[in-house]
Amino acid sequence: MTEKAIIAKLQGINALVAGVRSAPTEMPGALTTEVLPCALTYPGPAEHSVPWYSGRRTDRDYWVRLYVRPIGQGEGVDEGFQDCLPFLDRFPDEYHDPATIAVADETWQELDLVADGGVRADLTLHGAPGGQTYWGIIFRVRIKVKQAAV
Repeated sequence: MTEKAIIAKLQGINALVAGVRSAPTEMPGALTTEVLPCALTYPGPAEHSVPWYSGRRTDRDYWVRLYVRPIGQGEGVDEGFQDCLPFLDRFPDEYHDPATIAVADETWQELDLVADGGVRADLTLHGAPGGQTYWGIIFRVRIKVKQAAV
């Protein structure tokens, strides 16, 4: 399975999370208020192993960056902080729902929502410095893919 297909499947799961307005498979150049909260998935580090008897296996972490609200567009001291809190429960609920995971069972052998980074007030689009900052959360998902020996 290609990375592009895995990201598309993950974005499909992210789109199912209650309250997520957009989870595009094409990376946006900007985020508008109309698309927020927006989930974007980035492939992270991987470990590759090639046991001679069973084919190649790749264990890769993916970073799901959930952009909830731009800093400075809220009311009161906590601006978008409160808007982030429900997603700390909603993402694990969706990622641990057997019906959700079964949709992608041909794509990977294992999928785990490993961790989240808590509510943050320092997210920038694609991690680029100097841009608009957002309230949000970064989730770490680990996927294990095994390809048959050739």
